[in-house]
Amino acid sequence: MIDNEKVIVLAIVCCLCLCLLKRCDAAEYDGECNSSDKLCTDMGTICSQTTTKCVCNSTGFYYTGNSCSAKLALNQRPCIVYQSDTTSACLTANAFCPGNNGQCTCKPDYYEVNTTCNPNKVLGDTCSSIIKCADTNAVCTTGKCVCNTGYYDSSGDIFGGTCEQNKILGDTCSSIIKCADTNAVCTTGKCVCNTGYYDSTGDTFGGTCEQSKALGDACSSIIKCADTNAVCTSGKCFCNTGYYDSTGDTFGGTCEQNRVLGDTCSSVIKCADTNAVCTSGKCVCNTKYYDSTGDTFGGTCEQNKVLGDTCSSIIKCADTNAVCISGKCVCNTGYYDSSGDIFGGTCEQNKVLGDACSSISKCADTYAVCTSGKCVCNTGYYDSTGDTFGGTCEQNRVLGDTCSSVIKCADTNAVCTSGKCVCNTKYYDSTGDTFGGTCEQKKLLGDACNAIVLCADTNLKCGGNKCVCADGFYDENGEAITRGNCLPMSNLKVAILIQSVTTTTMTVNWTISGDKQSFINAFSVQWTPVTGGTSAGPFHYSGTERTAAASNLTPGRAYNVTLTSVNTQTQIDSNRTTSYTKQQAMKPNAPARVLEEELDVQQDNAVVLTFETPAGFAHNYLVSVTNFSTAATISWLNSNTVRIADLRFANGARYWIKIASLSEVVEGRFESSDEFTWPIKTVVHIPDPPGSVTCIKRMETSIDLQWSLPEKPNGDLRRFIINATSSGQTIVVSTSDVTTMFTVTGLSPGTNYGFRVYTENENFISTTYAATVGGVDACKTKANMSESPQNLQIPVGAITSRSIKLSFERPAKIYSEELLGYMIHLQAEGQSCMQLLYSCSDCRSSFSKVIENEQPCPNSVTENKTKASLNQTQTANITGLLPDTEYTITVEAVTETGRGRSATETPTTQEEEPKAPPTNITVTNIEKKSFVVTWDLIGPRPGKVIYTVILTPDEGAPNKTYSVEGFRNKSAIADDLEEYWNYKVAVSAKTNVGKAKLSTTTNPFKTHPAAPGKVTNFDVIVASNRTDNFTALTVQWGPPAPLEWNSVIVKYVLK
Repeated sequence: MIDNEKVIVLAIVCCLCLCLLKRCDAAEYDGECNSSDKLCTDMGTICSQTTTKCVCNSTGFYYTGNSCSAKLALNQRPCIVYQSDTTSACLTANAFCPGNNGQCTCKPDYYEVNTTCNPNKVLGDTCSSIIKCADTNAVCTTGKCVCNTGYYDSSGDIFGGTCEQNKILGDTCSSIIKCADTNAVCTTGKCVCNTGYYDSTGDTFGGTCEQSKALGDACSSIIKCADTNAVCTSGKCFCNTGYYDSTGDTFGGTCEQNRVLGDTCSSVIKCADTNAVCTSGKCVCNTKYYDSTGDTFGGTCEQNKVLGDTCSSIIKCADTNAVCISGKCVCNTGYYDSSGDIFGGTCEQNKVLGDACSSISKCADTYAVCTSGKCVCNTGYYDSTGDTFGGTCEQNRVLGDTCSSVIKCADTNAVCTSGKCVCNTKYYDSTGDTFGGTCEQKKLLGDACNAIVLCADTNLKCGGNKCVCADGFYDENGEAITRGNCLPMSNLKVAILIQSVTTTTMTVNWTISGDKQSFINAFSVQWTPVTGGTSAGPFHYSGTERTAAASNLTPGRAYNVTLTSVNTQTQIDSNRTTSYTKQQAMKPNAPARVLEEELDVQQDNAVVLTFETPAGFAHNYLVSVTNFSTAATISWLNSNTVRIADLRFANGARYWIKIASLSEVVEGRFESSDEFTWPIKTVVHIPDPPGSVTCIKRMETSIDLQWSLPEKPNGDLRRFIINATSSGQTIVVSTSDVTTMFTVTGLSPGTNYGFRVYTENENFISTTYAATVGGVDACKTKANMSESPQNLQIPVGAITSRSIKLSFERPAKIYSEELLGYMIHLQAEGQSCMQLLYSCSDCRSSFSKVIENEQPCPNSVTENKTKASLNQTQTANITGLLPDTEYTITVEAVTETGRGRSATETPTTQEEEPKAPPTNITVTNIEKKSFVVTWDLIGPRPGKVIYTVILTPDEGAPNKTYSVEGFRNKSAIADDLEEYWNYKVAVSAKTNVGKAKLSTTTNPFKTHPAAPGKVTNFDVIVASNRTDNFTALTVQWGPPAPLEWNSVIVKYVLK
């Protein structure tokens, strides 16, 4: 160690000696000097041969900003940091000065031993309270560096690895890489929930393992049901198809298999067959089904047979109006089969006159027939009620006889006029209107005609004593020599369908119904422009062709397309035509390129584009900006220069402009060209500053900043520039990319800082800045916190089921004048925290004042201690804990700057034997071979509880035991029991400590009866002596074995 006083005396003596020998000039730090007559007089300075200026002697001195001071050994103070140089003040290698007026300390990655700084130890290496571990997530346990809780060793606990955080659900894992959730396991290299738990995020990523839900509990696609035979329906755990809830759909039951036909059932116990119902406590088939075993046991409900199907005394017919005749289901008398005696119909009552009918549904009257879906009288008969409903069929009247609206005429071509049967207008009476004649048809096309015998059709004319088609009509048979009808030519008009349209071509087609095809002998098609453009056609096609095309048409123009149908066969010397016209516009060409653009939106929020006019014709243009949230559109633009003004335009932003040409308008419609897309980027300007800069996290040497992005970046953002200033210090840093959070490091503890944040885009830096906001200490770094207490230990034997004893020592460094006390904090998962506070009773500062803003624990105890006792080894006996529970214990020293760093232990309390035997033994859901046992156990949970359910039967049956693990699992299914047998029940409970506690034994419970087993000693006695009765058969037997009785036997049945 350099003695500063001796250095000063030596320097003065040296100077006096030189002055006595020769006149000399004195030189101060950084002053000109030489080795002869201009010497350095400031303490610790020497004359540099390189610069001939006075500098600090680096061997034992360093520059503090205004003078040279002696370097300090470890733990000496005060040291000075000048221009961020933290190492020059300290003599020891790997030591540094943490701040002005501090003391020389080992660097964070080194520990102090024997006045030297040694590097911290890697994982697996030896350590102690002095020898530190290098990894920030490691702790020294039993003299070895190991990973802390929540971390795993990347090298698999070998040597030299790093502590990595345990993996969340869905993340990869291995025998080395651990899962964070205590209820998770590593399966096929992935963290998944263990059996009985579900992933709270639905097997995606980062959830927690929650216990699966009981019947009746809420569930979802994520929240799973515990019972393997349960499903989640409408957000609730229900039993799956084929199972029933043992508690009757209340809560917490089990899913039991539904019962077969003939078995017992109830409002809770369901029948397995979906077509069965529970009647009088027994599963039987519904009314529309029959039992396949004939109502015995264990069959299935089969649907009653439809009409036409086979039937028997067991197999029933479904229709109530059907009977089983000759092994087949048929309709009863007075009913018909709705399927027409085929298969599967229903028996319907026969129909009265006027009722709906068909080839299947029959009419009741013997002279009625089904015509047009209705029961009407047969030819030659009329309905006595006048075709109303429910009459009888009477015989029709002859020509000349009386008639009425009810009484019909016999001749089908006669009508009732003035109460008399006469011929229709298209017919004449063969007897000349006397009595009993017939109605003859008037003459048709091609028939001979005269002044008396007229042509029947109004579209006919009599020419040359023959009926022929009139003008404007065609013969539906093709020519006038055969009989037919004359139809208007407009019937042969054929509509055009536009098949395809391009910029210069159009294809049309047409279809003809079968009744027109034979009458059209040719077609012609013509394209005529509506306002301007080139024409095409007419083009001629045969009567069998269906497509026509035109090319070299004008893009964007509208055309009349006319299709003419030609008929030549009605009269050889006279063509007959009819035409159909449809308007259609051609597809216009799209613009090909942009010629000029103005993209500075700073002043008027507008861009201007001039594009090349496309070839052909464009009535107008449709222009849009596509990447606004709602596209900006300018319709019906009639110029090739467009100005788009929109307040949403931003400086330095990219947009897509789309332009489409529009054709001439046809009947309110137009054709659009392919879209021409043109990318633009507006002009970049100076960006706005960011907003709302706040200090969100303050540490001793760093502060986390947060801000919002600038309202107007005015270009592509690149980064943010941050100025941090305090008295005597300025730091300028920048982000590496575009972010809204940044950690500024290299700050001094306990210092107020001001921050200014600037925006930088692709071309400019903002001229204004955003400054931090808040109170006077909003951006003040924390003062140095105390180190963690040393040697936190839990001695062997210091843990019981209800208490933990621990000890610890004063931190090596508290960075404060006074140690105000300690906070001992305990926390178990799912439990309220506990804390023990040691408060200094004779310190200047107040322990309670420092921690007043801390969140208190519900169970908190404070002990007052003197300053002297707080510096000694501390002990604590923490009681009132729960058995077999893991606790996290943290111990922190409290100074004027607040809570220091914590020392942590995670002990688990011991188990204890149950306080009392199980109680409230209950037996429910009694079946033939099983029942459910439930019980209670007084809490709290004493440890890893194992229950044993003990069944003691009546003599003759074996004892039964069932094991159930887990304090909360308080039910068991006792199965494989004997039918109709008494069992007494007891339950014991034990942990790994002490003896089991056995409950009292219940009164006996009897299982349900079942069918008895086989009789014993069955034998037939054969007649052998002459005195025996050879006409009788003797049979003998014994009862079933006792375990096979299964009920009270009331009789035996011989078959």
